[in-house]
Amino acid sequence: MFTKKLITALLLTVTITAQAQTNFTYTPEKPKPGDVITFTYTPAGDIANTILPVEGVIYQNGTSNRKADDIVLQKLAGKYSGSFTIDTGMHFIYFSFSADKKFDNNFNEGYTIVLYNDDKPRRGAYMDMSGFYQFSGRQVGVEPNNEKSLAAMEKEFELYPDNKKKYLGSYVRLQTLLKKDDAPKIIQKEIESVLKAGLKEETDYSNLESLYQLAKLPEQQKFITEVRKEKFPTGKWTVSEILQKYSAENDIEKKKIILNEIIEKTKIDENWKNVKQSVEYYKTQIPQDYLAKKDYVNFKKSIVELNIDKADLASMYNNAAWEMQKTNDNLALAEEISKIACSYAKEVWQNPTTKKPDYITQKRWTENNKFTYAMYADTYGMVLYRMGEFKKGLPYAKDAAVTLGQGKNAERNNTYALLAEKTMPKKQYVKEIEQFVKDGKSTTDMKDILKRAYVKDKKSETGFDNYISALEKESYTKMLEELRK
Repeated sequence: MFTKKLITALLLTVTITAQAQTNFTYTPEKPKPGDVITFTYTPAGDIANTILPVEGVIYQNGTSNRKADDIVLQKLAGKYSGSFTIDTGMHFIYFSFSADKKFDNNFNEGYTIVLYNDDKPRRGAYMDMSGFYQFSGRQVGVEPNNEKSLAAMEKEFELYPDNKKKYLGSYVRLQTLLKKDDAPKIIQKEIESVLKAGLKEETDYSNLESLYQLAKLPEQQKFITEVRKEKFPTGKWTVSEILQKYSAENDIEKKKIILNEIIEKTKIDENWKNVKQSVEYYKTQIPQDYLAKKDYVNFKKSIVELNIDKADLASMYNNAAWEMQKTNDNLALAEEISKIACSYAKEVWQNPTTKKPDYITQKRWTENNKFTYAMYADTYGMVLYRMGEFKKGLPYAKDAAVTLGQGKNAERNNTYALLAEKTMPKKQYVKEIEQFVKDGKSTTDMKDILKRAYVKDKKSETGFDNYISALEKESYTKMLEELRK
């Protein structure tokens, strides 16, 4: 006999399943690249029945490219609709639906579409779905689920058996993660399968290396690695070996020689094509090494010689200036490079001239540029504080903490508070810092500033602890309110 609780649970399951199937529909049923998809959507989960605007984003995934676009949603009778054209080369699509920064994750299933070639899902579609359930789903509110990821991966191999070789390492790791007690048997079975099929391509050797590593058999792994290097002297293994050698090299002149080798290989060697987009990052390691040695002459000289991309250069300058101000090390140089980084970031945010990357939406790109400027402005403000240039530093710190940060970042609030104490009327900066404390976005430095102001007014520390406790209690109350929401 069914109990009342069991019947309720079954009804809930049926309701959720039905909602997951009916609140999102699309045509055509088996879309392919080039098709126009039209969809309808009814908010569910955390944003069901919301009266707030619903924002949508479409993520298209292909073998060598990704694309993200904001969706224009049309609302009618509580439902939303939209349409978009599928780009060429894509094989898997997922959506983001949110309101007030809360996601509808479709009960952790996500809203996804597998693309087709005629009646068959496209190669790579279910591998991307596997990645969605392990990694990318997080950006649309879907919690990682290894079981769903494995099921999608196995569906890919069912449709395209030859893809198993390409993703064997990931497949076995996922299996052993879910079936820890059976891990040795699973790994051994795959080792035997690889050996039985024969070691013909470099991929066969690299897969066997990975399996021996998972099986914790270092001698066998070492042997296969040596054989692989002998049979494929210019193979893919050379890439990671040279990059590791580059990162580990302490002699900067020798490092420059390796860097030139890396740059040339990305131009002519197919094995290095995936490294090409990271060349600018590897370039920055040379000036960073000079900086670590406090060789400021060669630091600046190497930047000119390497012609480093402006965005990477700004990032490196910002990081270097932040570290330098911590110890008051060569503040003149820290100010020079921080100013360059800050000016560059502000220009990119307010007047972008570079093309938006395909993998990010216009809205997110603008937000990221704004965030980068705020971060660099905070660094510049702190450098100027260390130099005693308080009035000059305040506008940058205010941009970072208040104008853009809206007082929500404690570390940036800290820089602003330090400069405000030195430049603003006491009544004004105390009021602002008190608000940071009330909002739970304060630091020890800020409480020290308030203490100095309190003692100046009261001529004593008596009562200060109660004063701070009252401010912090308000922060605690606000936190509880947010949790209740």
